[in-house]
Amino acid sequence: MVKTMKYFSLILLALLINFAQVQKSVSQDSFNLFAQNEEQISDDDLLAGFDYEPADEDMGRSSYNVLGLGWNIGAFFNENGNFSEFMQKQFGMGEISMPIFMNGASFKLALEATKNVSFSLQYLAGSKKYEQKLISDDLLGYSRYLKYGTSYFNIGVDYAFVPVKHFAILAGVGFGLSSLNIDFSQTKSEYEFDTEFTNELNDKNTKFYKLDGNFFSVDPHLSLQYVLTSNFMINVTGSYLIPFSPKWDYNNYAEMKNTSKELKPQGFLISLGLSFGIFDF
Repeated sequence: MVKTMKYFSLILLALLINFAQVQKSVSQDSFNLFAQNEEQISDDDLLAGFDYEPADEDMGRSSYNVLGLGWNIGAFFNENGNFSEFMQKQFGMGEISMPIFMNGASFKLALEATKNVSFSLQYLAGSKKYEQKLISDDLLGYSRYLKYGTSYFNIGVDYAFVPVKHFAILAGVGFGLSSLNIDFSQTKSEYEFDTEFTNELNDKNTKFYKLDGNFFSVDPHLSLQYVLTSNFMINVTGSYLIPFSPKWDYNNYAEMKNTSKELKPQGFLISLGLSFGIFDF
């Protein structure tokens, strides 16, 4: 019995070795056959039995097409050092509060050819007025008035990212001009033209100062835009205005030199806009 099992085991081992050699030979022949025919089989032949669409080269980038005019409102927060304290000391007024509310117009343009790059023009302007009645004996009946205003015009370049349909996030920078205008006067609340107005030129208690500063400016900004319909869009923008290279005029004609560094329109600007045009994103 033991000898029989031994012979049977030897026969089985021989068969397994022979089978392995046969499989190796078949695999080598198949590989050689595939290598010979590989160059003869085109991609079209391999995909002939499948339905497919060519891949979009711009896959992952949603198009952003905009052409519109808009109206914006904004709030400007002057964060330039001790601006309020400087104004109080210089003009003898109360606390200068923020923000300054602004409004203006904008134009936006982005075409398919610009690959999600958007161009814009924007103008905003606003002012605040303050009045302080004087109660000292020699100034009784007089008041001080201060008008503080700023304006802002820029050309913006942005890149638009469209995470979902009708909603875009834009990041960019604007270059342009900004201004700071200060009108200060100390005067009575009313005058009689015939009897008092002529004598006002000789009144030492009547004063008027006008300062106009013009700046070059740059503003990095971030915008969120949402299409309400194909013709209406709303947007919210946050900017930080950085002015430089000031030029000051005093009372319209004289040049003011060595103006305090506190006098510049630097700070955050938050605006909300509604645009009309063609919006496709």
